[in-house]
Amino acid sequence: MHARFALIAGALVVALLIVGPAPGVEAAMSTPTASAAATSASGIRVSWLDANADVGSFYLERSLKKTSGFRRIAILPGNTRTYQDGGLLAATTYYYRVRAKTGSRYSRRSAVVSATTDLASAATATRTATPRPTTTALPTASATRTATSVPTATRTATPIATVTQTPARTATSAPTATRTATPTPTRTATRTATPTRTATPTPVSTQTPARTATAAPTATRSATPTPTRTATPAPTATAAFDPLLVGFLPGVGAAMDVAVSGATAYVASDAFALTSIDVATPGAPVVDATSDVPLAGAHVAVAGSRAIVTTVEAGLAHVRVLDLSTGVRMVGDLATTAPSILDVAVNPAGTVAVIALGASGVWVVDLANPAAPVRRGTFDTAGVAFAVALNGTGSLAYVADGSGGLKILSLANPSAPAQVASLAVSGIQRDVALQGAVVYLADQMGRLVTVDVANPSAPVQLGALALGRYVFNVAVEGTRAVLHSADSVAYLDAVDVTSPTDPASLGSVAVDAAGGIKGVALGGGRAYVANGGAGLKIYDLGAVPAIRGTMKDAFTATRVAATDTLAVLTGAHLASNTARLQVIDTENPTLPVVLGELPTTVTPAGILDVAVNHAGSLAVTAMGASGIWVVDLRDPTTPVRIGTFDTTGTAFAVAFDASGGVVYVADGGGGLKVVSLATPNAPAQVGSLAVSGIQRDVAVQGGVAYLADQMGRLVTIDVAAPAAPHQLGAVTLGRYAYGVAVEGGRVVMSSADSTAYLDVIDVGVPAAPVVLGSVAVDAAGGIKGLALAGGRAFVANAGQRVRVYGLATPSAPTQLGSGYTVGAANDVAPGSGAAFVADAAAGIAIVDLYAN
Repeated sequence: MHARFALIAGALVVALLIVGPAPGVEAAMSTPTASAAATSASGIRVSWLDANADVGSFYLERSLKKTSGFRRIAILPGNTRTYQDGGLLAATTYYYRVRAKTGSRYSRRSAVVSATTDLASAATATRTATPRPTTTALPTASATRTATSVPTATRTATPIATVTQTPARTATSAPTATRTATPTPTRTATRTATPTRTATPTPVSTQTPARTATAAPTATRSATPTPTRTATPAPTATAAFDPLLVGFLPGVGAAMDVAVSGATAYVASDAFALTSIDVATPGAPVVDATSDVPLAGAHVAVAGSRAIVTTVEAGLAHVRVLDLSTGVRMVGDLATTAPSILDVAVNPAGTVAVIALGASGVWVVDLANPAAPVRRGTFDTAGVAFAVALNGTGSLAYVADGSGGLKILSLANPSAPAQVASLAVSGIQRDVALQGAVVYLADQMGRLVTVDVANPSAPVQLGALALGRYVFNVAVEGTRAVLHSADSVAYLDAVDVTSPTDPASLGSVAVDAAGGIKGVALGGGRAYVANGGAGLKIYDLGAVPAIRGTMKDAFTATRVAATDTLAVLTGAHLASNTARLQVIDTENPTLPVVLGELPTTVTPAGILDVAVNHAGSLAVTAMGASGIWVVDLRDPTTPVRIGTFDTTGTAFAVAFDASGGVVYVADGGGGLKVVSLATPNAPAQVGSLAVSGIQRDVAVQGGVAYLADQMGRLVTIDVAAPAAPHQLGAVTLGRYAYGVAVEGGRVVMSSADSTAYLDVIDVGVPAAPVVLGSVAVDAAGGIKGLALAGGRAFVANAGQRVRVYGLATPSAPTQLGSGYTVGAANDVAPGSGAAFVADAAAGIAIVDLYAN
């Protein structure tokens, strides 16, 4: 299996090399000429001239760099020649380019133009106070993040159980709002009486286990004294505030650690080893490069154009040396016999690294020849070496030594590191940061501890701040420190360290369930959080002007529809507990971009399905008991609901016809509904067909609609005349049926008893469909969505991710591959040359149709 991974802001691509020619022929059209001018401190007007006839649309792109990082910000009608870009930062230069599109043909992009926004007015925006998380009493058990009383594991493996929240696609009120949960045959999710079932054989009535989110397991902690809250003087240096989330980049694998250098963040992650991310615009972080060798990265340190990443390979830890001068390229490897490395630090010259190995103390690694790193020396500290920091010259190492307090080692002779001082500090020291002559310790038992190390041979404790929660990580910059603390929730805490003898709490923000934060860094007045499977999060600490718009990272994709260059996701916005629709630009399948969002007030499971017309100008959502919504996508940056139609049954699924002017609705007990969108803001029913059973999904090809009848059938409907649909045929599966997809003369379905199956059906004669074969995929409820494209079946298999099946032998579908996503695969839709997956953790994943 060959794979290429690419990452984006707001969504992730796991892209296997897309096969096929590039869209359009750029040389066939003339190139627009653009200009740009600032209109205010937050706005720039972009204008252009174009000589092409009958232009269908213009694609406008923006970047903060002249030569890279461009993203599409608008798709504009062909008669448009100007665009007012707003919500920009003051006194900032933005770069633009534009190109024209007609049909499938594109012009070349215009020359890059730029403008600089005006200076901001004297008025300063007031930051709205974020409610402070309530500090709860600490458990009386140990705060170690390992399974033993003596901390020996990694800095990232918090024993507090992390809850993986799988968004239920089941509605909170009737009908059942999921296309995959398998209800019993007697449950009819309609608002009207369910039609009496005909002589179709009754499927075996097997109760399907519900796939709902489980309650958080209670974390058991071993006996360790509860940290006590000490009296701390009220902060006086800086007004209190809570960190504000301003940027979010999911899909960097499981983000385990982060380091910041200038305008670049480096994320160590499981799967990608190391990713460099341009954070010059924190609200829109952009992936610059990913390691040429994918590995399970754990910790990272950076010096100039060199990075050191610790990895775990075949159960053993390695020290990897990477060259950052051109991309992210691995150049050296030092294998160890340890199961894990807990931290790594590197000197400013990038010639010496020190790694913390827990109970084994520290190693000193010579990087003078980056292609062949060598262990020069070791020092076994008295405690558990959790973390290490180096001074500005790389001559001294400061070790957070667990219950052994602080150790200071001389590296004057790297082959024989020697302890020059030790300071007993109560608690368990889990992390260390150094700034100037002050060391900052994260005491797991609930404190930030400051230590004067101006005289390295005689360190002296200066002060401490009790947080009332376990503390695991610390980073410092200027007068600010950030901590990762946790009770049942993981928090990012901001601390004023203007006076190291009197550190003062400024505020905190809940980031994830306990264990979600893996590492923290500070750079440019902003905090960077490695948030495991959720990716990288960027927080404004009030040291710089607040970003005008914030990224919303609490979106979990559940359904997807796609055209050649655009995808529409629906899912749950967890923070507001509502459903949301996102529009994604997929023209470049290796770098999709979130263009716009449509918030709603319905419950997270309120949108049961979504379809988009071929032009990408309209989407229709199935809203269960509320019928359907029509959404205008002509300006993809601002999708708007323009019409609704309340069907008589329960709208479980929707499909467009080839023209995009008619929508077919699988209406539960209401059968099939045919709705005209001739006037999109006033959709009108033009046809209806009563079909026995509960219609859960619909696919349309040519003049035939294919219905998945939950009661165990595939039903074929002649819709050549939309106003007069009539049933052609049906085939009985003998199991509950939930999903359907069609291509050519084949249909695939998802069915279930106590097991979920993929079924292959011959529909060469739609009036006489024939079941050819089936294969067991998972336990009932495991299949969340289906696509059939390129002669292959793509199965969204929840936590098992995507499975690809070959149908060359339809009586026995063969699994060709699996994986492809970061999180749970909740739905899959066919596109041009690719399958688009609703990835619960990362938004969207794009999978080559010809993978494997």
